Amino acid sequence: MIGFLQPLALVGLALASIPPLLHLLGRRRPPVVVFPAIQYLAKTEREHSRRLKLRNLLLMLLRMAVIVFVVLAASRPVLRARGGPDHPPTALAIILDNSLSSGAVLEGERVLDRLRAGAQRIVRMSTGDDQLWLVLADGVLRRVTSSSALALIDSVSPWPVRLDLTDAARAAA
Repeated sequence: MIGFLQPLALVGLALASIPPLLHLLGRRRPPVVVFPAIQYLAKTEREHSRRLKLRNLLLMLLRMAVIVFVVLAASRPVLRARGGPDHPPTALAIILDNSLSSGAVLEGERVLDRLRAGAQRIVRMSTGDDQLWLVLADGVLRRVTSSSALALIDSVSPWPVRLDLTDAARAAA
């Protein structure tokens, strides 16, 4: 499936209509002059004009193609392949705050349950080529696989230790 990172740039495809408009507006009819010697020039001009018309048509098409390619390049097309991974291999560290404050209930749901669901969603999007680490409130950096990360995230409960987010981010980096 083809998508565009800058789809608004496709509006510039309207610029491809400029060369034909200029071509149509630039057409001039030569004045008719009745003069006997002109008939020889008219014959030569007709033979030469066929080549010129073809050359001008090809030049106009080339100008239109250049405009279309520049606009398409500016719109940054992306080919999304189906069946393969949606992203290149990634090193990912998930910091899951399971400190006591995550046991608080907001709108009928524990904060930890929301955090857990977000972490599980991220782990499920990972592929076998991704490298995953998990940091909990204890600050320990754990190298995990997708399945072990899901199991560990499921088993997490609020812990009586405060998560130092700065240290956790530093360890993850």
